[in-house]
Amino acid sequence: MHVSFKFDTHYEFDKLKQLAISIENKSQDRPIYVDWDYCSLTDLDKRSRRVTRLPPGTTLDLFQNQVFSVIAPGKTLKETIAAEDMLTRKGEDGGMEVTKTVIDLSKPDSKKPDAVKKRYKEFVEGKIQLHFSLYLALRLAGTNASPTGDRTQVLCNFTLTKLNWTAGLPWNPRKKK
Repeated sequence: MHVSFKFDTHYEFDKLKQLAISIENKSQDRPIYVDWDYCSLTDLDKRSRRVTRLPPGTTLDLFQNQVFSVIAPGKTLKETIAAEDMLTRKGEDGGMEVTKTVIDLSKPDSKKPDAVKKRYKEFVEGKIQLHFSLYLALRLAGTNASPTGDRTQVLCNFTLTKLNWTAGLPWNPRKKK
């Protein structure tokens, strides 16, 4: 199995609103199931949040269980995901849209704890990196597995680094990977 994510090389503080994940099943005879309801995304305060798969063109109901995804042997699953608390209802049709960022990097107001203000200041000054993570819950099915599949967790760690202001100059173009 191979797990990867698609990112731009640069992001402004308020632009990372979802994660594009790709999971490749390298097995030739065993499917992999992704149990979205058992996956979680942490924030900077290590608060765990439910992962929501964002299927294109469908209306989400956050109160219902999410259907697991099956990755056939030798195939790849590509999905867009976000944390449940990043979504807001839009319009009367009950559809959901991503309105918040994966990680809140906005300047903290005076009501925030001093630790949050200090973390923000040190990150903006380039003194520290910030970290968050995604826990993927996968089930491996096959002849040697239990009837419901053997569940395993995959931890994906992410590191945010503040780039120097010169990275945003016109002669330093933002290339996509």
